[in-house]
Amino acid sequence: IDGPAASGKSSTARAVAHELGFGYIDSGSIYRCATLLALRQQTKDDSPEVADLITNAHLEINILPNTRQAPQRVTGMGRLCVPDVQVLMNGEDVSREIRSPEVNRHVAKIASDGQVRKVVLDIQRSLAAAAKAKSTGFQAKGTAANGIPSGVVMDGREAEADGVPGGVVMDGRDIGTTVFPQAELKIYLDASAMARAIRRWDELNS
Repeated sequence: IDGPAASGKSSTARAVAHELGFGYIDSGSIYRCATLLALRQQTKDDSPEVADLITNAHLEINILPNTRQAPQRVTGMGRLCVPDVQVLMNGEDVSREIRSPEVNRHVAKIASDGQVRKVVLDIQRSLAAAAKAKSTGFQAKGTAANGIPSGVVMDGREAEADGVPGGVVMDGRDIGTTVFPQAELKIYLDASAMARAIRRWDELNS
């Protein structure tokens, strides 16, 4: 799921992943983790050290069992049950800290760095493979030499597995064009400027 900031990509992706029992990857949180690491190390946004920091970090993105109903004024539907997501960085829960105003001020600059984007691309594909292997109904047949569970097709097509194939819902920029160009389903999710402003306001005040 691709689209502009605050268009509802994450809420929709989480709700769909929860409903289908699929894995979920929030691409934006990876860039936010890189930004948080840079801020903690007092590293400049355009420093090549940022790519090294995120390369050496261990990240986990987990859908939590609890859900909340997204505000109707934002969704226009009123029945979208959205699960909470936990982001772990080197074992630390940074779910709230990566959404802080300070991270918001720096993340765009860091996300535009070519070396950081290259590293994040590898992380996205690795996390997606792991999430797909753990999704409902998927039983990996083993692990290949590269560490990716065999049967996982990283471009989003059906996995070779016993039982129901697993899947992953991923949101963020360039997901359908660069990260998984062969994904089975690609969605560009947009919203009015007013709806996007309301969503961002609600997020900052939650």
